[in-house]
Amino acid sequence: MPMGPGPLWTQGARPLLIWLLVAAAPALADAPAPLTLADCYRLALKQSETLAIHQELITEAEAHFDQALSGLLPRLSFVSSDKRQDGTGSTAFTLRHVPERKFTLSQPLFAGFKEFAAMRGAKAERAQRQLETAHAEQLLLVDVANAFYLLLELQDDLGALAMIQEALTARLDDLTAREQIGRSRASEVVSAKAALRRVEAEGHEVRRQHIVARHLMEFLTGIEPLGALVDAEPALPTVQPESAYLAKAVGQPAVQATEQAARVAKEAVTVAGADRWPTVDLDGNYYVERVGNAKDVAWDATLEVD
Repeated sequence: MPMGPGPLWTQGARPLLIWLLVAAAPALADAPAPLTLADCYRLALKQSETLAIHQELITEAEAHFDQALSGLLPRLSFVSSDKRQDGTGSTAFTLRHVPERKFTLSQPLFAGFKEFAAMRGAKAERAQRQLETAHAEQLLLVDVANAFYLLLELQDDLGALAMIQEALTARLDDLTAREQIGRSRASEVVSAKAALRRVEAEGHEVRRQHIVARHLMEFLTGIEPLGALVDAEPALPTVQPESAYLAKAVGQPAVQATEQAARVAKEAVTVAGADRWPTVDLDGNYYVERVGNAKDVAWDATLEVD
């Protein structure tokens, strides 16, 4: 029995409706999730160029420690030389070809303890850079928190202004209708219009500030905050007297970093003062190949005091 137009349209529209729902599913799934302050701070930690620079400074301080340590360690090298000269070859001093192969070991014995001071200074420098990084993270948290709560406040303001504008619009419509039937004065309508226009103007200003705050948050986190912001932080504790916070100031990373910087400067003075002390070095050679009068000399050592 043939089917009417209705069933045919229903059979054709059902697959189309299913396809539209499936196609819209990824868009619904990709909806931006609400961001908390902790989420924004984690994104800002990855985005901050200042923190990346501080990490490079930590690596540089570690390299300074390795450089100071290398001044205490022995240095081993292999030296190969071939000398050719215009000689008769009849004596050891007139050989035409003078080859020499040797292993050389150099060991600094004393240099005014500058290496130890440099190592202590490098350790203090590394601690200083780490504390400066922690202080930079704290400053970044302050910037992110200020931008987060500013944007959250502006979002609330926009919602409140939208409700006020809706209420004033309904009030204006009601007053306009009442004026037409003579139950409201024209001054009341004009006053309602003026109030509505003031709210609209304030809404434009708040939207402008909201755009600026969004750009600031995007600059700090690297992503555009399209989703809503959620304040999931616990309530702030009761404010204590000023003396309680001053007592904890010595534990702040900025203060401790300054103390480590003073240690770095102190050790730098020790390193500079070590140049007034004598130096003692020991050098040794082990010969693999040698010719001439020293052919049978397998090794030699030199103790040098300057």
